[in-house]
Amino acid sequence: MKNGDKSIQGICFGEVLWDNLPTGKKLGGAPLNVAYHLNKLGVTTRMLTRIGRDDNGYELRNVCEDLGIPTDFFQYDDLLPTSTVEVSIDAKRDVHYDIGYPVAWDRIAVDNVVLEAVA
Repeated sequence: MKNGDKSIQGICFGEVLWDNLPTGKKLGGAPLNVAYHLNKLGVTTRMLTRIGRDDNGYELRNVCEDLGIPTDFFQYDDLLPTSTVEVSIDAKRDVHYDIGYPVAWDRIAVDNVVLEAVA
């Protein structure tokens, strides 16, 4: 938030991803969940994250925009993919997570534009 700006704003830093559940693909990432709920409460909150230049990344960005989450601080990676988590449930009903690595959000860059935004 800038000095003198009366509106409350926020920036969440971190992962955005697809949880690939047995029932289908769901948007995920703890910072993204926070940004979503703050926006629903009227607090303009942007995500500072990085996604791959791939179908998963473009779909993720579009879903975020449809949900009202500003994507102007999304960064795009030409080499690393958008993050996915493979979720499975075994015969004992224990849940297992296979988190892909490395992924785009492992390389979130902080530059002068970002530093100015959070000042």
